[in-house]
Amino acid sequence: MEYVRGATLSSVLKNRKLELSEAIRYCIQIADALTKSHATLLADQNTRLWVYAPHSGSPSDDGAVGAGGQADIWQSTSRDFYASYRGVGGHNGHFDLGAGGANDWGSWSQQLGAMSGDLASNIR
Repeated sequence: MEYVRGATLSSVLKNRKLELSEAIRYCIQIADALTKSHATLLADQNTRLWVYAPHSGSPSDDGAVGAGGQADIWQSTSRDFYASYRGVGGHNGHFDLGAGGANDWGSWSQQLGAMSGDLASNIR
């Protein structure tokens, strides 16, 4: 594992609160590191994945995933994960990356409906 010199996130958080944009940048960096370190494991173990990142929009519930107009970040992160996963030979995943749809409960309920059939056919 590569050593990167600098302050730890823990030490930064002890000294101050993060602005939302800074917290998002940290989350993206963490997600990127996890993607790179775990994509191989997920592919090697043939773990079934279902990834949905709608093209646009924010749900009316501020606590929901994608709230606050962050759809472009979720799109980018999901596409990066897709590339990493496929790059290490991953093939047991369903990826719906913004060909349409919006980030609202109607779109999510459609995804959950489709996922239930997928789960039923893949659980042994």
